[in-house]
Amino acid sequence: ALGVAAFGPVDVKPESETYGYILDTPKLAWRHKDLLGRLKAELKVPMGLDTDVNGSCLGEVTYGCARGLDSVIYITGICPYHKNCLEGFASGPSIEARWGKKAVELVDRPEVWEMESYYIAQALVDYIMLLSPRKIILGGGVMHQEQLFPMIRQKVREMLNGYIKTKELEDMDSYIVPASLHDDQGIMGCIKLGLNALQA
Repeated sequence: ALGVAAFGPVDVKPESETYGYILDTPKLAWRHKDLLGRLKAELKVPMGLDTDVNGSCLGEVTYGCARGLDSVIYITGICPYHKNCLEGFASGPSIEARWGKKAVELVDRPEVWEMESYYIAQALVDYIMLLSPRKIILGGGVMHQEQLFPMIRQKVREMLNGYIKTKELEDMDSYIVPASLHDDQGIMGCIKLGLNALQA
């Protein structure tokens, strides 16, 4: 079996005419390509498909820090379409565009991380208010800057200001966390997608 966690947008609805296609991606050579169909034609094995971020989340839910939880948010990525969305403010490429250096070269610049933690905390408060997840996992290269986590957690506490009180929010260190599978969460999610396809 094969599990595929593809960059997107990708059509992941099995009932759709374009199921398995890469859709209007900024990667022009991949636009409107039948990724899953081509793989199925060559490999002739059961296949599962999801987005890259969902695959990473599935890896964490199955094998990582979110095992046993029924609602989890996993955040990562870059958006080339908007400059004022979360990725437009807080991704590695947006940090480099704003500060003229890669995030790893800005470790000793507290103003960078103060700004980034503020952007991320604002988004997380919105997600908490709308979705009430049981855990939030922050993946991607920027989140290797682990000094961000205490800053984000503190800002989330301040922004929530006691409005929502849950068991999960009482333990913020276990609620807003980095990915736990040593950057293999996407691979582990693909393994689970393949296993699910094999068992279907």
